[in-house]
Amino acid sequence: RRKMKRSRGLALVAVGVLAVVWYGRRRRRGVVVVKLGGAAITRKAARHTLNDEALAQCVDALVKYWRQQKGTMVVIHGAGSFGHFEAKEFEVGTLRHELGFAKTRAAVTSLNKRVVDAFIERDVPAVAVSPFSATDLVGTLDQVARAGLLPVTHGDVLLGGKYATILSGDEIATTISTDRVLFVTDVPGVYDRDPKTGAGIILPVLTPADDDRFFGLGKEEPRRRRRKRQTTPKRRRQEAEAEEDDDATGGKEEEGTGRPPEVVDVTGGMTSKLKSAFAIAKRGIPVRILDPPSLEAALFATNRRDFITHVGGTLILNK
Repeated sequence: RRKMKRSRGLALVAVGVLAVVWYGRRRRRGVVVVKLGGAAITRKAARHTLNDEALAQCVDALVKYWRQQKGTMVVIHGAGSFGHFEAKEFEVGTLRHELGFAKTRAAVTSLNKRVVDAFIERDVPAVAVSPFSATDLVGTLDQVARAGLLPVTHGDVLLGGKYATILSGDEIATTISTDRVLFVTDVPGVYDRDPKTGAGIILPVLTPADDDRFFGLGKEEPRRRRRKRQTTPKRRRQEAEAEEDDDATGGKEEEGTGRPPEVVDVTGGMTSKLKSAFAIAKRGIPVRILDPPSLEAALFATNRRDFITHVGGTLILNK
């Protein structure tokens, strides 16, 4: 009898463990990661300026989805004009500059507060999760989502490396276990050529095998020895002031693109986004790159088939 009780007890424990594992996996199914690009929700050519219309459009779509699918979404956002200017001005990640580090983080977290506030104003319990202070970012995001809250994290500056490390929101998206990923940008998808020429068309589907064929992402350019540019705090301030003067005039848009001639982006822009998207697709997770107007329809394509056949943006699959 003792042996039978012991066997029955072990069996119950085993069933309990399997139930926990199964439940955990079940809870992960249907999770969508949405990365709101800094270029989409801010005016990247103007320091600390939101694109209010695009942000509202994104948040409205996310709130509508959240109300039907609570606990199944993680939101990441880029820095855009909140952080890239400071990171470039003080060469964060290249030079040791404590004040530059602090100013970059202050700018990024101020944008995070505005994004979180946009959700709270719509009665969604959004919670800021900062990579800088999270010892286990992915675990914290999962814990927050399981608690019925909406985790909102962001690209950040971290202590590490020789001086500091810039962690992009795109990189964060590659680390999360999910069913699908949406990258929201300021363009409606990935073009077959530079859209600045006015002749580009959107590519509906890409695979990781296309990185070399279309973008040359798989090959590193040969390193060339360059003369180290002399830089001083005074020189960096002068360069930053010159950039601010350009921003104050609004900058002239390049014909046919709707974009200013120069945008500050220390995380690599579309090239970095594609690298991250290909890395995610290699794990069997479908990815879409799209613009704010296409976000709502893509969110509600909840099963894999609908998400893949959904028209809008560029789909990246591991074929």
